[in-house]
Amino acid sequence: QPATVLRSTPQTAFVDYDLEADTGRLLFRGPVASLDAELNPVSVRISYESEQGGPGFWVWGGDVAWQAMPGLRLGASLAQDEDPASRYQLAGVRAAWQLGPKTTVQAELASSWREQTLDGEAGTGDAARIAIEHRDGALTAKATAGRADVGFDNPGAPLNRGREEMNAQASYALDERTRLAGEAL
Repeated sequence: QPATVLRSTPQTAFVDYDLEADTGRLLFRGPVASLDAELNPVSVRISYESEQGGPGFWVWGGDVAWQAMPGLRLGASLAQDEDPASRYQLAGVRAAWQLGPKTTVQAELASSWREQTLDGEAGTGDAARIAIEHRDGALTAKATAGRADVGFDNPGAPLNRGREEMNAQASYALDERTRLAGEAL
C-alpha cells in the first residue's frame, strides 16, 4: 500500500536541510534511510513555492458540510487553481452514515481536472472510496474499497492514481493482554 502514510516527519529549512538558491538543489544535513525500523519504505515528499513571474492569479476553494438528518452527514468541496500555466480543479462529495451506535459507513467521490501544460501534465480523472466500520466491545472490524483513475491528480489522496484497493481488517480482544487480528488486502 504505497499510498498509506504511516508517519510524517516535518523538516525545517536551514536546520534539517539546505536549499541552494542558484541550483534549486535540496541537501539534507543527515542521512535519509530508505527503510524504517519495521522495513517499511521511506520516501521524501517536498512541497515548495516559488515566484514564477508573470501576472498574478487566484487559488481558491471551499468546503461545506451539514447534518442532513440524524445519523447522516453530507459534505462537498471544491478547489480551483487559476494559474494560466496549469489550471487545476479538484471537486468532491462525501457522506458519513451512522447505521447504528456501533457501525458507520463513509463514502467519497472526487474528480480532478488539469489543463495541458508544456511538460505534458494533463489529466482528468475520478476516484471513489467506501468504508464500513463496526466497533462492538472486544470486536473491531473495518472494510474499505477504493479506486482512482490514472488521470486522477490529488497528491493528498489516500489512494495513488491508477490504483484499486480493497482491504478488510478485524480484531478481537480475548482479554486485556491478548488480541487476535487479521487483515486481507
